[in-house]
Amino acid sequence: MEKTSLIIEGKTKKVWATEDPNLVVFEMKDALSAGDGLRKDQPEGISSLKAAQIANLFGFLNKQGLPTAFHQQLTETDLLCDACDMVPLELVVRRYAWGSALRLDPSLKQPDGTPPYRYDGLVSHVFLKDSVVKYSDGKVVLMKEPDAVKLRDAGEAEVFTDPYVTQQSDGRWGLHSAYAPLDEASPLLVIDPVMESGALDTLFATTVIPAFEALEKAWAEKTVDGQPITLVDFKVEAGRRHKDGQLVLADELNGDSMRLWPGADPTAQIDKQLYREGAAVDAVLAKYKLIADLTGQF
Repeated sequence: MEKTSLIIEGKTKKVWATEDPNLVVFEMKDALSAGDGLRKDQPEGISSLKAAQIANLFGFLNKQGLPTAFHQQLTETDLLCDACDMVPLELVVRRYAWGSALRLDPSLKQPDGTPPYRYDGLVSHVFLKDSVVKYSDGKVVLMKEPDAVKLRDAGEAEVFTDPYVTQQSDGRWGLHSAYAPLDEASPLLVIDPVMESGALDTLFATTVIPAFEALEKAWAEKTVDGQPITLVDFKVEAGRRHKDGQLVLADELNGDSMRLWPGADPTAQIDKQLYREGAAVDAVLAKYKLIADLTGQF
């Protein structure tokens, strides 16, 4: 499948049109970033490792009968996928409370030296892909992340990337900082829903949670240093396929998208969190190769 024209370029990939209007090609880039771009690197070879992870993970979900946009890997860095209109949400499923879950609810943080908090059942969270921008005069608006980050870096506004979503009593959505304890009564901004609540609930029940459960089982069958790998949480995105309007899992699913703890030990993590916490790029590359190798066995 030949790439024709560039549709969009992001931090981690380029998206190309093809001669088929219902198909696109993802070209992964040698790029790593964290902290909304505050840390950036271009390690050679990570593009092919990410492409392999995406192909392995989405290919596995396809075999489980779960709908994804992925078709096949074309080259070391190129992936053939359905063209989709993306839903601007991050859909998160958690087995353990970690990351933003602890920032939103600090009461779940466990004493040092004790295991992290494990939910009784799976927990779902939703984050909006747009950013809330708060100006010094009190004006609050929504903005695409790249534009919002420019304002933040220039010191022109306070920016809240990937705000956490709660449903208000009137059915609208409250947007909250994902980096502070949740105060449901005082959202940063209230907006009309991006997606009707019933459709969102159905998407989680029929696709997102079953995908987590399938991957959780597959990871538990793999080991690192003799320890089974725990899928702690993952975030996915969904889009409506151009060819039929069906909601499917789309975009990326790789080591950037999930926390993986051998032996349920957060100090043994093998995912992108290593990079977020300042690990050397070579060490991160080694873990990405490990993830690519292990998912190749799914």
